[in-house]
Amino acid sequence: MGIWLVLGGAALHAQSPVITAAGDPSIKSDTIYRLAVDSAEQPDDPFIFLLDDGVVRVEADGRITRTYRQVVQILNQDAVEDWAEQSFSYDASRESLRVNWVRVVKPDGTVISDGPSHQQESLAPVALTAPVYSNSKVVRITLAGVAPGTIVDYSYTVERFQPPMPGDFYSSWSVHNSRRTRRSRLVLDIPKSLAPRVQERNLHFRPTVTEVGGRKVYAWITQEVPRVEREPYAGEPDTVYAGIEAAGAVTWSDIAHWYAGLAKDRSTVTPALATKLGQVVAGATTLGDSIKAVHRWVAQDIRYVSLSLGLGGYQPRPPAEVFETSYGDCKDKATLFIALLGRLGVTAYPVLLSSS
Repeated sequence: MGIWLVLGGAALHAQSPVITAAGDPSIKSDTIYRLAVDSAEQPDDPFIFLLDDGVVRVEADGRITRTYRQVVQILNQDAVEDWAEQSFSYDASRESLRVNWVRVVKPDGTVISDGPSHQQESLAPVALTAPVYSNSKVVRITLAGVAPGTIVDYSYTVERFQPPMPGDFYSSWSVHNSRRTRRSRLVLDIPKSLAPRVQERNLHFRPTVTEVGGRKVYAWITQEVPRVEREPYAGEPDTVYAGIEAAGAVTWSDIAHWYAGLAKDRSTVTPALATKLGQVVAGATTLGDSIKAVHRWVAQDIRYVSLSLGLGGYQPRPPAEVFETSYGDCKDKATLFIALLGRLGVTAYPVLLSSS
């Protein structure tokens, strides 16, 4: 059975499918279910992916809609606990989440359970060390009827309706999974006027690219992707795992101007903070000693806590507020340090880095 019979819709219609609770018009579920294998053929795998699917639609202003679907065949009891409970996360301040469907079926398509037996939404947990408070929410669901020989089929959509930085987006996709994947597809639908940065890693196949109605659609489709054991402590670059990354065509200059707008007027040193600065540098005899003393105080005495609420994940808090609360995240502590150096007559600048 060829992959184009299974996943032909996206290529034939030259546009990304509109996926709703009614299903995916470009993929026939019963055809995917017929890809189920005999568990005896996979003695080392508790489960396999019959389908791993992603459809990403990007707008020119950076709004992005991502729909993901996985169809998983449960091969033995070890996989039941992993797949009987599922969770989906999103940022409630700028995103919405919709679970399109979640069902447990037999390989012949017979429905065992259609929908979660229990569903709960809550705030994302906060770590005790280096805590990050955010608007992230988690939807947890429990599935009934998951057992060896069954298939778990779910789809969900996350829509980012308010990008933090206009025109910016990022999406990544791994072709390789932790287990064998029989069918894999990524569809990227973008305005024709947009020139995204697309990076392919270790791919042995090419995407189809079509244009229709002022939009450009990339479709990376492959089949029978083997499981690859990741080597412990393997170095970079990764020459094994295949994947795709796509991002907006913003530059570091664009990011710098955007951040400068968020950080302006965040360098005021209040009288109370000036008094504290005097105490911190009281024993210093040179400017270098003063800088080291300020750095030591900011690094050691201002503990790490991130309030990534709304724009708080990108905009630094005022130095006086960081001082009064004795906590802050990376950008808060850097802004406090820069403000104090300015009081000493030293001009300093923030440096923006990519964490990956």
